[in-house]
Amino acid sequence: MIDATTSLAFSIFSNKGVYALLLGSGISSSAGILTGWGITSDLMMKLSIMQCESVDEAKLVDWYRDKYKREPDYSYILEKLAKTEIERQNLLRGYFEPTKEEKEEGIKAPTKAHNAIARLIAIGYIKLVVTTNFDRLLEYALEKLGFTTYRVLSTAEEMQGGIPLRHSGATILKIHGDYRSHKLKNTEEELSEYEPAINKMLDQVFDEYGLIVCGWSADYDHALRKAIKRSPNRRYSTYWTYLSVPKGQAPKLIKHRDATKIKISGADRFFEELTEKILSLEEDARAAHPMSERIAIATVKRYLPDPLAQIKLHELITSETDHVVNEIQRAEFTACDTLRGELNGVHPYSDEERIPKYEKICSRLLKLLCVISRWGDERQADLIADTLQRISLAKPENYNPRRVILVNLQLYPVLLLFYAVGITRLAARKYDLFAKFTSFTYIDDENKEMPFIASMKPDKVLKSVRLPRSAPCLTSYIFDTLREPLREFISDDKMYRNYTERFEYYKWITTFFEAGRNNELELAAESGCPWRFFANIRYENMMQRFEPLSDTIKREIERHGIHWGPLRDGLCDGDMNKMIEIIDLIAKEEKEYMKKR
Repeated sequence: MIDATTSLAFSIFSNKGVYALLLGSGISSSAGILTGWGITSDLMMKLSIMQCESVDEAKLVDWYRDKYKREPDYSYILEKLAKTEIERQNLLRGYFEPTKEEKEEGIKAPTKAHNAIARLIAIGYIKLVVTTNFDRLLEYALEKLGFTTYRVLSTAEEMQGGIPLRHSGATILKIHGDYRSHKLKNTEEELSEYEPAINKMLDQVFDEYGLIVCGWSADYDHALRKAIKRSPNRRYSTYWTYLSVPKGQAPKLIKHRDATKIKISGADRFFEELTEKILSLEEDARAAHPMSERIAIATVKRYLPDPLAQIKLHELITSETDHVVNEIQRAEFTACDTLRGELNGVHPYSDEERIPKYEKICSRLLKLLCVISRWGDERQADLIADTLQRISLAKPENYNPRRVILVNLQLYPVLLLFYAVGITRLAARKYDLFAKFTSFTYIDDENKEMPFIASMKPDKVLKSVRLPRSAPCLTSYIFDTLREPLREFISDDKMYRNYTERFEYYKWITTFFEAGRNNELELAAESGCPWRFFANIRYENMMQRFEPLSDTIKREIERHGIHWGPLRDGLCDGDMNKMIEIIDLIAKEEKEYMKKR
């Protein structure tokens, strides 16, 4: 039998963005934020102190009943202690904002539940949260993920009019206000009836969305109960989580919504398990449809020659790029020190874990871009370059302390794509991408600007990374990694080796040429160039009695002059003399390196 949490995970996965969360004070209890009853007890203690009466904590309820001839009521007590909204806000602030000591101990910070919910919001499965809480823990969790495209509505004025919920992206409705606002709903009178704008918003929520209730007792919020009962339709299911058997007003609402009850051990564990199940379903869905990649490739091939289909092609690649960007911006890929363990509720991946995960994330986009690179013309070169630039800038927020290895490794996805499309383009005897790759810049983690092509260095990106297999050098590792994905474009192994060697050679010609514009040619030659890779090529060619690659390319230039393919397509701006100068420099450095072997 499928348990209720698994059923809920299937429903959320199958109906992305359809379910809203209704969160009460119980969701924040493990953060050290008191529940409504906890605050009520503390307020009773404050009230007894104001009355100059010493009351034992265990006897507070009895004292209150004898003193005020009524049951303890959070709203009534708060009204006794603070007469105005602003006074109540100031009184409540201490319940939600951590002291210096509490910050150091992680008290009043986002819980595992908040972090899991934030993750579901960031990847689009949850778009709407309705909460009775005043705290900002969910907002903090979203900000830690680097997700900022959400809105918070906490007053009737903010909920008046505006964009419909369905079209507004992620939204948090704080129907009782935000503790930093002076418009809070605390008292029984304030909780008995909402303003028309809030009622209208809630009517839309409870009519159009499925509902997941967690941490809400339903006893004190009269207006919210009425809003749920008003709902004319139940288009999607309701799930009601509970720690102990629901009582008071909750059973009536559960019956009204025909809700599925889910017994949980706590909000943290429930939302973490729910999130993991949804992510597993998402991963399984991608793996369960092997034809989808082939269909996408066939679609790209159909769009490529059709002038009227270029917009569709652009939209298809943009959509796939969106997916890659969202994946590599996940908090697990932050460059923080993973040796410190959990970070803001997330366990960052180690360097050796990231390599296969990055490769899997990029695999489909890599194939699509290679189809465009191999069979497309100059019209699509800008699309390839724009896609790579966008991915080069996509990374999660890097908190301190940062590990340099992981900072560099965040370029691995775009490095793979760069080499894949470049090699494939070379197989088509087209060299225009080199000029495209010099037309935009890359901003590194220290906000330093450099030519994009100069950042595409395997020796830097993979430096000190624990790789899953060995290779003669890091550049060779990239070529070995791409061999199978590119086999359908370049089937012959000898041809593949020829194209990879030439691509790396042309890449460094371009890098040196750009450095030469700033009179930094010698400096560029001394730093970062994989002389070991070039020397290995030269050595292997000599052992097989082949002509060194530098000599072969120089002879081709001398034979064809400015009509030589790479020069014709803009390599070194078509400057033949400058290119020969750079080739001579590479040949000289190759020989010097070989002497040291």
